[in-house]
Amino acid sequence: MSSPVEMKIPTVEEWATALESGKYIQGTGCLRRHEGCSLTHCCLGVLLDIAGSKWTRENKNLNDFSENAILPDGTEISSSGSPIVLLQNVLDIKSRMETINISNILINLNDCETPFSEIAKILRNKTYFQSTNPPDQES
Repeated sequence: MSSPVEMKIPTVEEWATALESGKYIQGTGCLRRHEGCSLTHCCLGVLLDIAGSKWTRENKNLNDFSENAILPDGTEISSSGSPIVLLQNVLDIKSRMETINISNILINLNDCETPFSEIAKILRNKTYFQSTNPPDQES
């Protein structure tokens, strides 16, 4: 077995450009999946792909075509998981909890079929940082 290699951390611009490139077909529910003759990715699956991940079938079940990502450093991310450490590095966020929250926002945007082009704008404008807390209410 080969030793893990240090991976290149993509920039937000590289990620946004990949989302807009037309190279990736948007899918929902997992990082990457074979659907008929198409290969689909969620927005986090695109990030993993441009970070140099290798892909492996999670389940040998003939009806499940989702794949796990194996990062160049050897870290495996399940098909329904989120690459928290990679995302934290790409977005340059110090707080793991904030990264998890942003990951969930991106997953929800993707799975509600927000187009990759819109997700790219959100990443570039850092609008995922906007607070989702309701304003204080007066008593």
